[in-house]
Amino acid sequence: MLLEDTFTNIIVQNPNKPNQELFLMIENGVLDQKAYASPNEWSAILVEAERDEAQLLSRYDMVVHMVTAADGAMSYFDHLNTSETSATQCIELDRALRKAYMYHPNFYIIGNTSVKNFSEKISMVKNYVLNKVFDY
Repeated sequence: MLLEDTFTNIIVQNPNKPNQELFLMIENGVLDQKAYASPNEWSAILVEAERDEAQLLSRYDMVVHMVTAADGAMSYFDHLNTSETSATQCIELDRALRKAYMYHPNFYIIGNTSVKNFSEKISMVKNYVLNKVFDY
């Protein structure tokens, strides 16, 4: 959370762009930690941070989740590129990550069945982000 806050402050205080809208893209949000923690550990984290999940979700204008290749695009799945040892573990973690963000009002999931390759997934992310940016 500290790293996100630091980058947000840098953007907000940017003297070079005082009248322009700026945005920050974050690869892994603070709620990602919920997927790695037990319910008791997660509750303790929230108490320590003096936050609840709604407050954490409100940090983001939108959340875009790209489903793991292990779930529907096995030909692109590279188990050497992940800390999880199997496709099943990657799918379980992916679903836990989705669950962590599912109550965000602007939550988008990019699956593997509607795209042919990773480049198409990235194009979908760009479209979601651009639509959100120009929606303001």
